[in-house]
Amino acid sequence: MLPLSRIAAPIDIPEDGAALDALLERYPHHCDLWHARGHCYLADGEPAKAIEAYSQAITLGYLYHPLIHFESSTCHWNRAQLHWREGNVAAARAYCDAAIFQDHRNIPALLLRRFLAHQSGDARMVEKDSRALIHLGIALPPLEAAPTLPDYTEALPTFAAWDHAIGLFKKPGIHPPLTVSEALHDEAFATQSSAMMEAAARALPQHPLPARHLSQWAMRAQQWDTARHWADQAITRLKPWHERYHEQAAMHHLHRGLVFTQQGEFSLAANDSRKAKDLHPELAH
Repeated sequence: MLPLSRIAAPIDIPEDGAALDALLERYPHHCDLWHARGHCYLADGEPAKAIEAYSQAITLGYLYHPLIHFESSTCHWNRAQLHWREGNVAAARAYCDAAIFQDHRNIPALLLRRFLAHQSGDARMVEKDSRALIHLGIALPPLEAAPTLPDYTEALPTFAAWDHAIGLFKKPGIHPPLTVSEALHDEAFATQSSAMMEAAARALPQHPLPARHLSQWAMRAQQWDTARHWADQAITRLKPWHERYHEQAAMHHLHRGLVFTQQGEFSLAANDSRKAKDLHPELAH
């Protein structure tokens, strides 16, 4: 089972309750540990506690979902900028669409899409994006002027920052140790070392974060081929990474729903079944 809390590297998850409790003392934010604890409670004949554990896994997992969408939006935004620079308006607009779909508050993507829509005579989209920007408190620039794009991509830059960003820390000293690869990434970001970040990208082949940073850095250095390579790498990594979240989050609901069914709570079980299928439609089969 992969850890939802970090969406990064696996952790060895024991099968007995006492060992899980010891790990949860250290990693109270770890979704998979709570999920496994639910299994143990159920095996021990404690369905109420199992439901509580699965519910905790669900709650914690949802906190990370907006961060996944942020990362997805950022990677698509990087690609939109590259296409715009190359004069590929249709592709730039398509990647703006993808960035905004993942994060409706992606102001740079909204500004660029509004500008491109005006250039192509799409008044409906101009009006739609203008309303969205006004709602976000953005003063609308002239339609005829190419937008000056604010920085969107530096928020939550490191693995350690992810956990801090969602407010899970109730007391000091409970941050789980980073894996070697994650620590390498964070040190590379802190020192702005492209060579170290490339090593992190190789060591974390399933995670878009280091590839996304490399694409941003290359764009700023006007190394366009390198920027394109890493932007494509980041997007390639996005789909399975996001799908893994949905699959694991769905399983939290699915297993809680099974316990609700055993307890005769059929309405609650049906709600969990629907949510599981929404998150991971293949569960319907």
